[in-house]
Amino acid sequence: MDGHVEVLRLLAKHGGALNMQERLSGNTALHEVAWRGFSKSVEVLAKAHANLYVKNKAGFTPLHLAAQNGHNQSTRVLLMEGCGPDVKNNYGDTPLHTATRYGHAGVVRILVSAFCNVQENNRVSGASSSI
Repeated sequence: MDGHVEVLRLLAKHGGALNMQERLSGNTALHEVAWRGFSKSVEVLAKAHANLYVKNKAGFTPLHLAAQNGHNQSTRVLLMEGCGPDVKNNYGDTPLHTATRYGHAGVVRILVSAFCNVQENNRVSGASSSI
């Protein structure tokens, strides 16, 4: 499975609604490919100007989902395409909180190298992602 890179390229080329959100979850195509770790598809959508900061109904951005699932390359692509590393979801979690919670050391290293705020507190639990 490759995230249907060619289909996404065609959609982008012909003005497809790249930022359309699914009714129940609020996920966009970028959320879905980031969540699954399809880094080439993430890159295609990001370069086609899909909204990197769009949040689903839980407030998760595509970067949160890539971090939660330990997808190093998708995380790198989102950051390199301009996504800021400190965006918060509805629970006050940054992607660093999420990667730390799920034990994804590779993603943590990538986020730290992107100068994320390692002192940021989670507003709900007060937990810090200090490492």
